[in-house]
Amino acid sequence: MSLKSSLLFITKTTIFLLSVPVYAVSPIGLQGRKILCSGILENGTLYPNLVEFVENKNGKPFAELERNMRASWDPSQFTDPNKHNPNEYLYLVHGILDRREFNIKMSRSFLLDEESKWSKIKSLVYNPDLISEIDGISASVISQDHFATFANSGYILEADYENVYATNGGDIGSGLGGTIEHLEKLNEAFGIMSPQDILQKKVIYHNEVKLAGTSINGIKIKVIGIFIKYLKPDEFSIPNERLKEFTQLAKERNLPIVYIHDETSLKPRPY
Repeated sequence: MSLKSSLLFITKTTIFLLSVPVYAVSPIGLQGRKILCSGILENGTLYPNLVEFVENKNGKPFAELERNMRASWDPSQFTDPNKHNPNEYLYLVHGILDRREFNIKMSRSFLLDEESKWSKIKSLVYNPDLISEIDGISASVISQDHFATFANSGYILEADYENVYATNGGDIGSGLGGTIEHLEKLNEAFGIMSPQDILQKKVIYHNEVKLAGTSINGIKIKVIGIFIKYLKPDEFSIPNERLKEFTQLAKERNLPIVYIHDETSLKPRPY
């Protein structure tokens, strides 16, 4: 579904109530899940701006608004990469550094296990199924108007609301990996916004969505496509080696490749 039609569910000021089932088991531990949203309750109470609601603190208001939050993260609200329209799309993507991007990142850090980290990145490139085994996946929500990403290529993901633990209009800075306990702490610190509210945050660089590869109810994140950025029709923003790797992977896994035009894709980023 396109971004425009997804706004039928959530606008900047109102979240419309839907009949969406609420699961008995909370994806977050005893502290309760935190969401940041606006909306109107069944009793007519209006929250025109983003307000914090906590599962075990706000009772019925949380339950009502969470139904809509759950609906906003449903895979049907995102664009099918097989039907990509460059003028209108909404994706959840995981950027994977190429060697050039990786070297830049390493040059700005004090980490010593450089080759070990590069090896982990390469293994994810060759085996996208590993994504569901990671607790602490960093992703971004992108659209035709907001397409900043952590890297110039990577995976298009299908996830459920239960996989989502934290969101931010900018980079959370938590890195790849972690534990469920760490994700719970990020939820306490940042909460969860709808994809549309994330995109309305005005930041220069990419936003971040923190995900669990497999939810506590067993819902696994899936790789449903590959994205690659380009400067011009004949000039990609990634090295030829990565282009060949992803082209081969797309053939082997029958994954669509979505090409995204981004004239700023080779400008320095504050990783």
